[in-house]
Amino acid sequence: MDKKIWLKVLISILIVMIVIIVIVLYFLNQEYVEQKYSEFTNQPEEVEENVKEEVNSELKIVQDRDMFYTVTNCVQMYLNYLVDKDSNIIYNLIDNEYREKFDINEQNVLSKLGTYNNYQVFRPKKMYQMDQNQSITTFFVYGTIREEIPARETSITERKETDIYIAIKIDYGETTYTVIPNGYISSDIIDYSTQMDNLEIEMKEYTNYIDKCEIIMEIRNNAKNAININELDMELEYNEDEETSEIINEEKQIVGVGETKKIKLIFENNFKTPKQIIINDKEKGSETVIPVIKGSNNNN
Repeated sequence: MDKKIWLKVLISILIVMIVIIVIVLYFLNQEYVEQKYSEFTNQPEEVEENVKEEVNSELKIVQDRDMFYTVTNCVQMYLNYLVDKDSNIIYNLIDNEYREKFDINEQNVLSKLGTYNNYQVFRPKKMYQMDQNQSITTFFVYGTIREEIPARETSITERKETDIYIAIKIDYGETTYTVIPNGYISSDIIDYSTQMDNLEIEMKEYTNYIDKCEIIMEIRNNAKNAININELDMELEYNEDEETSEIINEEKQIVGVGETKKIKLIFENNFKTPKQIIINDKEKGSETVIPVIKGSNNNN
């Protein structure tokens, strides 16, 4: 057979093989993407609806896979910047509301946020979104991170993963995004005071995070003994089905006799809406209810 014919046949075979390989790789990649995405979105409808009701009517699970991976990439880039330790880039990447809330500037941004010495691999586990307006959406993300170590150096079971809570705000109009670290959602000033036996209690502020709720109270102790606030039978009640959670911060918060002190209480939150704090006095069989509401000027 003529060499030219052989060459044409060989080229045709190679082209066919390349096309087949490309098609196979395409479908394998699609199957991988479907599998990874389904880990976060393939839930029974009733479970998904319950989550939406418990969380917030404005907060919903991310369903768009392109946006899911876009947000994931934003988180990964932010983590990479924390390794590079470029304070200018990181400062400009942090959302302005968060910077103002926690007094972050270009000089202290690295110490305020913390950095990494080695690159981290981010794995998203839960992702919700809330539309701020027509052009801005905030994505609240829970996931894990681990050090980027070659697979041959350590087994999967030996790789330590750490939980991470973070939010990404995307401005579609400006085609930019900012980062809201530590799972921060919002903060409200509260003006409410009440009295419980020999304690004068003033609510000051509550800060909402993805995984927890921090409440600042100012307490004056008029009793004859010092009081450890964390030993009080205290619960935070949510708006959903009167579910409650107990204090999760473990450090002793002692208010001495005649002392007035600001106390920080930390409760488990997980996207829920705080309603009120309930302090139970088991000996007297009574309870004190403190609303967690914005701008209240009530005095009891």
